[in-house]
This record gives sequence, structure tokens and C-alpha cells, in this order.
Amino acid sequence: MSNKNKIEKLKQHIKECEEVLEKGNPLECWEQIDLMRELYRKTYDEKFKISYPTTLGEFGFCNPSKHDYGMIKSLKKMIERMEIYLAELEDESEKIKENKSSINIENKLDNSNTNTANATISQNITIEQTLEELKKIPEDILDEKQKDEIENLLFTIETLKEKDKPKAKEKIFSILKYLSDKSIDGFITLLPYLGQVAGVIGK
Repeated sequence: MSNKNKIEKLKQHIKECEEVLEKGNPLECWEQIDLMRELYRKTYDEKFKISYPTTLGEFGFCNPSKHDYGMIKSLKKMIERMEIYLAELEDESEKIKENKSSINIENKLDNSNTNTANATISQNITIEQTLEELKKIPEDILDEKQKDEIENLLFTIETLKEKDKPKAKEKIFSILKYLSDKSIDGFITLLPYLGQVAGVIGK
């Protein structure tokens, strides 16, 4: 099961547990705890296992005290641990997204460098040309403040591309990641110049 499906299913079960908790019925609380034990098995033992009231039964075995009001407290504790596990899954999912985004940016830069190298006509794209194209993007796509921020980053890259190549590369990733979320037009406008710079700093 993918992380996304795990997260959705866990959210659903947390909601169901909370609904049972609100009723304040110890027997229903125990039944919900037992259901989660059955559904999650190993994950329950590792992530949100809790103690609950028991009574001593035949042959010295402990049985759940199903009508003990302590079951309500036990269910509440289990919900808290389920929420912690949910947060861990969401953090893991976010890291996977960020890694995929970085890989996509790397691939786009590599493709841009290849296209530049294979072009039949060699063309040197200047930062001034790029800024002119940036200004042409409509305000409803990138407003003046956003354009200014991008312009400042471009000048920083221009300065760093010979002096501090790792830092310049970091700035390129920042711009591409920002634009990939905000504006495909801006992404397309800046990609040739940034690809050209990436070729320089990659040497």
C-alpha cells in the first residue's frame, strides 16, 4: 500500500476512534481498540500499542476488562499514538515529493544542456535578454514583487557562476523549484538561460 493510501486509511480510522471515544462507552472503546489491533497487527505493536484494564481469568490469564471506564482513557492514548504515526507518514511522504522534485529539476537542466550543445546555431543567452522576457510575463501570472525576487536571484547566480559554483547551482534549483510550483510560463522563460549557466558551472 502506498504512503498516500496509508495516510488516508489511517485518518479514517482515527476519525472512527474519535467518534467511539465521544460516546464514552467502555465496551465500545475496547471493541475499537481490539479492531485496530486486528487491522494493524505489526504496526500496532510497533507504533501505537497501549495498556488497558484487565482482570485475572481462568488458568491465570489476563482478560480485557471490557466494562472498565479505564478503557476510555486507553482508547484516547491509542488515538494520540496513531496521530504521531500519521505525522511520521506525512513527513515521509513530503520528503519523497521533495526528492522527486529535485530529480525532475536535475533532468530538466540536463535536457536543457544537451539541447544547447546539440543546437545547429550557437546562441549565447544573456541575462539581459532573460530579464526582458521575464518582464513580458503577465502580472496575473507573476506579479512585480515576484519578478523582482527572481531578478535578484538571477543577478546572484550571474555573480556566483564563476566564483562559487555549488552556491550558484543551489540558487538555480531554488528558482526552478519556485517556478515549477508557481508559473509554467516563468519556468519556460528562464530555463534556457539557467540551463546555459548550469552548463558553465558543471564544467
